[in-house]
Amino acid sequence: MTYRMLWNSVISLFMLIPLFVGGMPVFGASGEHVRPIGETAPPLTLDFCIETALANNPDLQASRDEKQIAASDRKIAGAERWPYFKLKGGVTEFDDDQRLVPARFNGEQGVFGRNMSDIAVTVRMPLFSGGSIINTR
Repeated sequence: MTYRMLWNSVISLFMLIPLFVGGMPVFGASGEHVRPIGETAPPLTLDFCIETALANNPDLQASRDEKQIAASDRKIAGAERWPYFKLKGGVTEFDDDQRLVPARFNGEQGVFGRNMSDIAVTVRMPLFSGGSIINTR
């Protein structure tokens, strides 16, 4: 037996002492508290077991999540019947002067500038949807 193996054995024994003494809390791999030897667990009742099974069942959790998704989809569908407003604007700066107002006839002097700006308002509202909005409620 080499010195290194002996040292690892001693360290391992010191790490196991709290398990047997029960003076120091020990935590498992996932972070939950592991009771030391000698400390008794609370008695298991049928109600506690059913409650724990229902709370930790992944199929039931998936069903709860799907229910929340369906409720959110319903709210989104209800909002489709209201008008939708969109405001958009922009500014463009050019190196050279650009014609700002289109010419109405040949030889017109025109208005020139380096900066152009625009603004647009869009309103969208469904007039006819074939009943798809009302049927999603």
